[in-house]
Amino acid sequence: MYTYAKKYKANKVILVYPFTENFPEDQTWQFEDNISLSIISAELSSVIEIKDERIEDEKKVVNKIEEILKA
Repeated sequence: MYTYAKKYKANKVILVYPFTENFPEDQTWQFEDNISLSIISAELSSVIEIKDERIEDEKKVVNKIEEILKA
């Protein structure tokens, strides 16, 4: 992810990872050359099942991404 940020000259890179019980809390790393890498978990189990729940889960992920980008 760091290499991706360097190649495309991105200051912020966000990895959305499927939630598991063993997944640590969301994390962000700041590198010395002004690049931040954030990893956030997303609950994806309901995406397949019910459309309304899918929309709510997608909103949570999008809101979290927007928070990171505003920081």
